[in-house]
Amino acid sequence: MTEITGVILAGGKSTRMGMDKAFIPIGQTTMIKKIASELRKVFSRVMVVSNKREFLYQHLGLPVVNDLRSGCGPLGGIHAGLTFADTPYIFVVACDMPFIDARLIPVLVGTCSGYDAVVPRIKECMEPLFAVYSKSCLPSIEQVIDNKNFKLVDLLSRLKVNYIDESRLNLVPDLKRVFININTPRDLLELVKYS
Repeated sequence: MTEITGVILAGGKSTRMGMDKAFIPIGQTTMIKKIASELRKVFSRVMVVSNKREFLYQHLGLPVVNDLRSGCGPLGGIHAGLTFADTPYIFVVACDMPFIDARLIPVLVGTCSGYDAVVPRIKECMEPLFAVYSKSCLPSIEQVIDNKNFKLVDLLSRLKVNYIDESRLNLVPDLKRVFININTPRDLLELVKYS
């Protein structure tokens, strides 16, 4: 785990939610604080990538870096995380996934050698925002960004990816819950069912 930095992507505009998703309350904490807590169980290095003012995240006690290529969505955040991390790999988590489980991370990290990325695949859905990326991805990310194509699925098609199926992630009882992300007020209402 010493060769990997945990990276929280918190640069989204939250336009569908109408408020900053990172600071939505989850029980006695917030989404981003809950995610940071899970990552700290596994990684000694954790950082936040955001285009917002750094002081908003001071309470986390984590370094904050900005996108180097703005307007690229999560791809820009992954690019910044890889660029600023002083480790050969990063583990990326979106700030709107409040139920991530640290027990799954070693499964992904343990299979990253020889790959550009390690991505869970739940049924037929890829989860590229709970995944491992190598610095070897940077040239491909920059090409995709230069082509104004910001879709993660298109990036993954250029990489050597180890897809981890759900049968290997059965360490947690409710795997579906781990990959819930909160994008809209309706999603927030649904959150009550999973809290």
